[in-house]
Amino acid sequence: MLLSTILFVGISLRAYDWALYLIIEAEGTLELPAHNALRDLETVCMSLPDDQVKISVDLIKTNGIERYDISKAGCILISVISSAIQSPPSLTVFKEGARAAFACPAERTGFIFSGHGVGMQMPNMTYHVPRQQPAFFYSDLSDLITFISSDLLKGKKLDFVGFDACHMASLEIAYDLKKYVRFVCASQEAEEKEGWNYRSFIALLTPVKETHTSLRQFVYAHDAQQRIRGTHHYSLSLLDLMHVDPVVSAIDSVVSSIHSILEISAAYDLIPLLYRARRANQRFSLMPDYADIIAFFEATLEEIDLITITPEIDTLRIALITAIEKMNGLIIAHVAGKGCPLASGCSFYFPHSSFDSSLNNTSFNNTFASEHGWYSFLKIYTNSLKAHKGEKP
Repeated sequence: MLLSTILFVGISLRAYDWALYLIIEAEGTLELPAHNALRDLETVCMSLPDDQVKISVDLIKTNGIERYDISKAGCILISVISSAIQSPPSLTVFKEGARAAFACPAERTGFIFSGHGVGMQMPNMTYHVPRQQPAFFYSDLSDLITFISSDLLKGKKLDFVGFDACHMASLEIAYDLKKYVRFVCASQEAEEKEGWNYRSFIALLTPVKETHTSLRQFVYAHDAQQRIRGTHHYSLSLLDLMHVDPVVSAIDSVVSSIHSILEISAAYDLIPLLYRARRANQRFSLMPDYADIIAFFEATLEEIDLITITPEIDTLRIALITAIEKMNGLIIAHVAGKGCPLASGCSFYFPHSSFDSSLNNTSFNNTFASEHGWYSFLKIYTNSLKAHKGEKP
């Protein structure tokens, strides 16, 4: 009896290389890709030489949530939570799923959301979804990730969070998650409904190696897959959240330099310059109010080269160069199709002109906006632009 007890404990406490928790939307046009993802996850886990990866999946369907456990033993349906759940589903449901996912010890941990996403405004694509309410809100997703790190992992960061969803590679999201996650893998562009190649993804995680090495390999594998498909509008980035604070500090310096210039009545020259740089930026499919950060800063530098350099303008130029350098530390891998020539890896909220309707937008219901000066710059920029055009601010 004692021997069997010891054996049981030894088995139950074995450490996996990876413990992963996936939330996958499987409604409407996403139903078939979701089931394909389950099949691929099962296939790759069963093909591994050892029981290296434990995956828990919550599949969000029209009639409820199906919870699966995937390992070398196969894909097992654990439970079904009926459609009596509220819509959108209660965060409690997913906290239970996360608790099951990370119950066993693992050397590395990761979380993936696969479904509709539009940055911090997600969801947006509700017209694809049969239910009247959206399937998930970013605020709930953020709360869930915080819970996983703070409660389930006892303060340890998740090794990565993956967003197999549209438009999630933003500075706002990176800033929001930096205390709880080391790496984020996400797209600036809209994603095809087929989503990621999960066979490739899991295969690259094993045998276990440095997380950024595996994820970099996946980013480049994703690029190869999209090229074979003939896809042109796609991007995928790997962000190292250890570099978020230096980036934000550099952007604060850019904003401070702009404010200094505006205070000496150079607004008439500077605002049109910034407007031209913004207009030259990438227009993402579903998120025209988001700008690629590096592309905007580089376009601003090109505009500055065409005007008279004052000490204040030179200070701005140096701040922009520093910010670009810091961004290159944040973005450690990035690919993009021919349709996204100016996508460099990370975006931020920067509407082309009209800003009034966005003042209470969820784009600014985040810590980046409340703790830093980008929001105040946008208000000044928009009002100055309107005044320059002879409009009422």
